[in-house]
Amino acid sequence: MLHARDAREGAHPEAVLDEEHAERLPEDILQFVVRIPDIGAVAAVFPVQVVGAHGRHFFAEDGPAMAAEGQFHWHGRSLQRRPGWKASACGSVVNSARMDAELLANARAACTPEILDWLLDPTDPVARHLALRDIVGAPEAELAPARTAAMGAEPIRSILAAQTPEGYWVKPGGGYSPKYTGTVWQVIFLDQLGADSADPRVRAACEYVLDHTQAVNGGFSYTAAPRRPPPSGTAPCLHGNLLAAMLNLGFANDPRVTDAVRFLVDSETAAEGHAYYQSGYSGPTFSCAVNGKQPCGWGGTKAVIALARVPRELRTPAHAEALRRGVEFLLSVDPATALYPMTPGTTKPSGTWFKLAFPLGYTADVLQVMEAVCEAGAGGDPRLAPAVAWLLAQRDRTGRWLNRNSYHGKLWADFETQGAPGKFVTIRALRVLKSVAKA
Repeated sequence: MLHARDAREGAHPEAVLDEEHAERLPEDILQFVVRIPDIGAVAAVFPVQVVGAHGRHFFAEDGPAMAAEGQFHWHGRSLQRRPGWKASACGSVVNSARMDAELLANARAACTPEILDWLLDPTDPVARHLALRDIVGAPEAELAPARTAAMGAEPIRSILAAQTPEGYWVKPGGGYSPKYTGTVWQVIFLDQLGADSADPRVRAACEYVLDHTQAVNGGFSYTAAPRRPPPSGTAPCLHGNLLAAMLNLGFANDPRVTDAVRFLVDSETAAEGHAYYQSGYSGPTFSCAVNGKQPCGWGGTKAVIALARVPRELRTPAHAEALRRGVEFLLSVDPATALYPMTPGTTKPSGTWFKLAFPLGYTADVLQVMEAVCEAGAGGDPRLAPAVAWLLAQRDRTGRWLNRNSYHGKLWADFETQGAPGKFVTIRALRVLKSVAKA
C-alpha cells in the first residue's frame, strides 16, 4: 500500500494507492523525487501512476520503495525491481509551486569550469560562438568576432560551400528533399548552428525558401512544386522549424513571415474560416495526418519554439492563446516519458525521443521539448521537474552529454561524432538548465 502526501495547497491531504483502490488516487498527487545510484540518476522523478499490472510505480515517503512484480518503466527504460531500493532513497513530493531545491541546485552546478573551457576552445569556432552567446552571455563586442570565425569554420563552411548562387541546395524547388542536404534543412541547421543572419548567403537561402516553400495559405509545405507548393502539404513540424529559423535569422518583420505566424496561430486557435487538410496539418493541437490526424509531439515542439520566438511587439491576443495552448499540450504529459499521442497501432514512443541529438530535423528529443517550454517562458513550471532529472541523468562521468543521434553521413559535413561527447548537445542541455535555474 502506498501513502502519498501532496504538497499542493488545498489538495487532498492523503491518498491510498493499493491493488484494489488505485482509482482513488486524486489528480492532485504529483510525483516523488527518488535517487537510484545504480542507474546514475542524480534526482530521478517518478510519476505516481498505474502503467499496468507489472508497471506500477511504488515510491513512498515511508516504507520500501519497490515496484510491483516484474518490471516498471523509467523514462523510456525498462528496469527490474531491486529489493535494495529502500525508503532512504526516497524524497518528498514535488511542490506544485516550484521545483525541488536540490534539483535546481544540480541544474545550476551542471556547467563546471572544465566543461566551459571545453566549449570555449578556440579550435572549434562554431561551438565556441554558441557557448559565448547562450551559456556565457557575452557582449556583442566579444560575440561579433566569434560569429565571424564560426562562419568560416565547419560545419557552416561546408554547408555554405554547397549552396548555389541562386540560394538553394541540390535542386531548385521546395527544398524538402533530399533529406538532409536539401534547401529547407540547411536553413534549419544554419539557424541551429548560430549562423550570422546578416551574411548574404544566409539571407539568400531564407529568401529562396520564402519564395519557393511557402504555400498561399502562409504555411510551409513539404510538397514539391515549380514555385508555390499546395497548402495541403503543410505540416506542424516543418512549419515550426522553418518559421523558428526565419524569426531567428532576422525576418520577423517580413510580410511573408508575418503570414506564416498568422497561419500557425489560426491553425492552433481554429480561427473562423481556417482550412485544415487531410494530408498535412489536419487540426488544432498540432494534429497531423502523418500521426493519424492526432496531435503530434514532434510537430508541437517545433511549433511552440516558433511561437515563442515571435517578438513581443508583434504578438496578438490570439498568438498568446496559441502559445499557451501549445505549452499546455507539451506539459500535458511528463516530457521525459514522451507519451504524446502516437500513430494508431504504435504501443510505445519512438526511441528517437530519448536520444539526445544535434542537429534536429523533423523529429524531436525530450530536450527539445524542454527547450520549447523554456523559450515560451515556462522554464520554472514544476511539470518540467521529471525532465530536468532525466536530463541530468544523461551526463557521462565527465558531466558532458553524448550526441546519440548525430545524423552521421546524412549531412554536408558531420557536425559531431555519433555516441561521443557532443559540444552542441551539451550546449543545448546547459542552455535549458540555465533557463530552468533562473525561472
